[in-house]
This record gives sequence, structure tokens and C-alpha cells, in this order.
Amino acid sequence: LEENLATEQWKRDWLTKIEVDVAKIREHYAHCLDRPANRSEKKTRSDARKRIKHRVTEVLARADSKNIPMETKEAKVIAREEVLHMIGEEERARLHDQMNKAFAKREHDK
Repeated sequence: LEENLATEQWKRDWLTKIEVDVAKIREHYAHCLDRPANRSEKKTRSDARKRIKHRVTEVLARADSKNIPMETKEAKVIAREEVLHMIGEEERARLHDQMNKAFAKREHDK
């Protein structure tokens, strides 16, 4: 019973860490896009801009297929949000994988 409680607490701690880290990476990318402070952040901005540029064509195509008139500027705003969301979800998946590996190690070490 005590071991189950410890495991549940461990899982809760990991899930909290995941949510915090997902928010942090989204904030970091938004900061890099808006006001990069160094070379590393400028590289991050460049990578994110490439993804956004690619995503704009998808956003415009979706709008076009639904007969919704949309300007490129509006599509860029939507694409930026979608890319930031995608980056957050990629980080979430990476951290879940890390959590699962840590859990397997934890169980193995018992």
C-alpha cells in the first residue's frame, strides 16, 4: 500500500513536471520569435520561422477548402499558434517517453 502511494506521488510529480516544462518550452519559443537575445535564440527563431512558413501554406489551403477568405497575415498568426502548440506537444511526448523510461528503471531497481 505504501509503495502504491509512493508510486502515485511519483507519477503526479512527473505529470506536474511535464505540464510545467511544456508551458516553459512554448514560452521560450514565443520569446525567441519575438525578441531573441543571443545567437542560440536566433537559431531557435530561424527554425520556428521555417516551420511557421511551411504551416502558413497549410492554413491557407484549409481556409480555401472551406471557402473562408483569409489574408496571409491572418494565416501567419494562426500558423504561429499552431506551431507553438505542436512544439509543446512534441515536448510532452518526449517527456512522457522519458517518464516511462524512468518508471521502468524505477521498477527494475526495486
